[in-house]
Amino acid sequence: MAYLDDFSFNTYLPRCKFEARDNMSLEILNYEANDPCCCQLGRREADIAKSGAASTVIKDEALPHEEFHDWLHQQGRHTLPVDTEGKTPSGGLRLLYQRWEKEDQTSLRVPFAKDAFLAMIEALKLPKIFLESYQSAGGMCHVNARITEIVIQTINGRISFWTLALSYDPKTGITSGFLGMTDYHGLGEGALSTVLSCAKRAARLASHPLFLPTMMLVNQILLTSVQSRLLLGMILEVEKATGALGGDFDDDGILAGNGLEEAHRKIVEVDAHLSGGFLDFELRLLACLRQSFEPGEYHLFFGPEFRRDHGELQAMVDFHTEMSHGHEDARKSYSRRLDLQLKILYNLIAQRDSRIQHSVAYDSRRIAAASKRDSSSMQTIALLTIVFLPATAVAAIFSMSPFFIAESGGRMAVSAEFWIYWAVCIPLTLLVVLIWYLWFRRTRERYRVEDKEMGDSQEGLIPGSRKEK
Repeated sequence: MAYLDDFSFNTYLPRCKFEARDNMSLEILNYEANDPCCCQLGRREADIAKSGAASTVIKDEALPHEEFHDWLHQQGRHTLPVDTEGKTPSGGLRLLYQRWEKEDQTSLRVPFAKDAFLAMIEALKLPKIFLESYQSAGGMCHVNARITEIVIQTINGRISFWTLALSYDPKTGITSGFLGMTDYHGLGEGALSTVLSCAKRAARLASHPLFLPTMMLVNQILLTSVQSRLLLGMILEVEKATGALGGDFDDDGILAGNGLEEAHRKIVEVDAHLSGGFLDFELRLLACLRQSFEPGEYHLFFGPEFRRDHGELQAMVDFHTEMSHGHEDARKSYSRRLDLQLKILYNLIAQRDSRIQHSVAYDSRRIAAASKRDSSSMQTIALLTIVFLPATAVAAIFSMSPFFIAESGGRMAVSAEFWIYWAVCIPLTLLVVLIWYLWFRRTRERYRVEDKEMGDSQEGLIPGSRKEK
């Protein structure tokens, strides 16, 4: 197994990007009850919390880069304090941690210089699969059977991102590791600060290897609660935008302005939050911890105090299991409500598209009718031209006899039978015009009836449509 871990570690190492960042250190050291609490701290600035004759030394400070290796190997001023009898701590927590800003979070860069990261893995005996977690897009939850190796890393979510690697030494009772976290301030004093404060207040439990994973689970559940409330507000906005809870509609029963586009944008945003995997990872972490709390190999070599702490943490996980199930039920409810709003939105879009298509069809029919009228006008012009043809023909027929040049004086003279021209031309012209008028009147009446029928069909096909004035 060790060979496979080394092979995997050496395979992933060249693929990782390293970026050195500032570190903080937290040490919580517990001493047995017979300890008179006269720890030789030297230059340490520590808070000592007494409980009967037992004592706890807590040190939380920034860790300069030049002291990083001394802290790892417990050298120099970072040597573990001993009591007056020379006894070392009976258990505790030694933790490197980093606080990240939201825009800095990433699961692709290891937040150490390469040599510092390798030294931390070696000195703290952290699981080598910790390196693989930085290549995992879907997060990681790993606890070995003896709960001496723990690696947990969330997905790179919208609200919070954190990574945790721990190793537990049953001989010293000390849990060592690294915690990096986005300090999301939606929970008051901050997520990372909340976890560290819990570790300081529950110093006796802090040495248990499952203490920090349990605290991170609680934090994850609280973050999910925050996200759940945000999602509920967004869904209410979607319902208002689609008209389920009252929206702004125009006279045709369609969302006014850019209501449809705004509703679609909100639906996409809510769906992105629902499908972000935030709750899925919470359920994975919960299942992993519940399995770790089941009786296993560790019961064979851990003492009664360890099993007592184990039971307290297990009770906390069981309590928050119900909250996690509530989050799962809420997500199902949100998904059903979002699907309903999506169907409503599709119906509104289909209704709007139908109106547009019917309007285009109606306008096309009107354009066709107008073109037909233009054609009739051209026919009328041609017919009016024909009106003059009889007179032209008659003039041509009688052109030689009615008008002539008189022999006396060489002047133009009019024949006495010129009236015959008018007697034939005028009645013929009036007859042609009368025929055209009767034909045009009949055609115009037919057009009027057709226009009325088109208007009636448009009103019947599109609800809420209004007659043209």
